[in-house]
Amino acid sequence: MIRPLKIGLVGFGGFGKFLHKATELTSNVRVVAVADSNETGLEADLGIPLYNSWETMISRLEVDALCIATPPSTHAEISIPAMKRGLHVLIEKPLAVTMRDARKISETAKETGRIAMVNFMQRYNPILVQLKKLHETGLFGELEHFSIHNYAQDEVLSKNHWFWDESVSGGILIEHAVHFIDIVHWFIDEPELEQVYGWQQHRSDGRRDKMGLIATYKNGCAADHFHAFTRPRFFEQTKLRLCFSLAEFDLSGWIPELGTFRILTKEEELERLKLEALFSITGIQQVDVVPIRNKNYDYNLQVTGRIDVVESKEQLYLNALVGIFNDFYDSIMQPNHTPVVGLEDGLLALEVAYLATEYCRS
Repeated sequence: MIRPLKIGLVGFGGFGKFLHKATELTSNVRVVAVADSNETGLEADLGIPLYNSWETMISRLEVDALCIATPPSTHAEISIPAMKRGLHVLIEKPLAVTMRDARKISETAKETGRIAMVNFMQRYNPILVQLKKLHETGLFGELEHFSIHNYAQDEVLSKNHWFWDESVSGGILIEHAVHFIDIVHWFIDEPELEQVYGWQQHRSDGRRDKMGLIATYKNGCAADHFHAFTRPRFFEQTKLRLCFSLAEFDLSGWIPELGTFRILTKEEELERLKLEALFSITGIQQVDVVPIRNKNYDYNLQVTGRIDVVESKEQLYLNALVGIFNDFYDSIMQPNHTPVVGLEDGLLALEVAYLATEYCRS
């Protein structure tokens, strides 16, 4: 029987605790120790050793890999020496705060032969997984436009929180938007970046609390991202729109939980939709479609419906993290395994966020 991966969890703030909870839902990985600079302030009833640094942890305990949940500016300084010591690494997004550090992480992974993955857990969300599967059949056509409007609360982000220190977090686009930038790339076959623009608004104290970007790709897709950390918790919401040449989806939740859709299709394709567990068809209407952009469509059905999942937001989040932990395990244990999210995905998403951030500074 193959044993689970022995994981050293580096960083035990709110998200580190959530990661630990997720590992308890899979038999493939086991957190055997926690390292946090605030070791003395951690709960003592974890039942596993606590250390004040990851170097001390691995010097006293055998681990196979590190799961890094520390502020973004520390990702390179932890993951690079860890890989050189023979450890695999699962890195919380973003991969780093600069392209230079991100490329060093990638180069080190290649040099050492270690597995390094970035935690883009959106790729394990059941709604997006089902959309991706159907998209690959050609049912929706090409992704033409992606749009996100994210209104986040800052009630728990004090003025001195590291999130506002861009030397630590990289700023809103790098720390936060990379999740959604990666969704776009996932739905584009071999995405090639064309142009990136950024914009910003800031408070009187200098904190940039509204940021956005527009990215265009050589396949014709355009994506716009809006992120604001300005409103009370009551107004917190995230809306995503994916517009394909033959379909459009409006999703709600920064971890998508529900949505609606419209699809132009034909009778023989309709059965694919009916077989998808998360898709509920609410209407089918016959339509006449004229040639568009010199393309002749033989589709004559407009299908409308909704998408929903039964799990709570927390359970969706936990399940997505379990998905990436299992993928991380398979990548290490099976040499020919292709992970759902690779290190190059982390690099490309960071590049878009970094270019937009630099555009704002210019």
